[in-house]
Amino acid sequence: MNKKTGALFNHLKKESWAEAASNELKGDSADALNFGFGQSISLKPYYCKEDMAEVSWVDNFSNSYNATDHITGAARTWVNVQTIPVGTHTQQANEAALSALNSGAEGIIFDIQQPLNEFTQLLNEILPEFCHLYFKLNSGEMPSLITGLKKHSQWDDFNGGVWVNDPDTESLGMVLKQTTGLPDFKTFIYCKNEEG
Repeated sequence: MNKKTGALFNHLKKESWAEAASNELKGDSADALNFGFGQSISLKPYYCKEDMAEVSWVDNFSNSYNATDHITGAARTWVNVQTIPVGTHTQQANEAALSALNSGAEGIIFDIQQPLNEFTQLLNEILPEFCHLYFKLNSGEMPSLITGLKKHSQWDDFNGGVWVNDPDTESLGMVLKQTTGLPDFKTFIYCKNEEG
């Protein structure tokens, strides 16, 4: 980022952004861009530092590599991951994950397509201290995921996170509480739109 571009971003105020957004929306308020998940989670399209004061708990989930107000241009952390669909055959998913990790992938996204009661076979021989593990699932499956992950001998070493389809407040709160002590394990919210 050059100095001229950086200067533009450093001086942009929320009001200026809202005005530009309103112009793009042909006069509608920038509030028309607000969105949410379910009835209890609402988000705005633009946040400034002052907005974050009321949600300081979010700092627990911030990317530690980017925890600075200074734009340095330093590299961010990127992870090469492969998505593995997980249906009823967890052994096949495990074998596919091990193959991907042994072929250069740095992490796996397990796309849990059916409820799983046991994660031992899925995680067999996978060493979470050397890779990133992500799980994409429905909110009702989160308690069994957390139980399964805790059974894994390397619980404290997990890097990665959870994508939650159609989250409910209770399950989401449970996962956030259980994973707060894991600085490298994040919870993401993923909602499919009606178009798929």
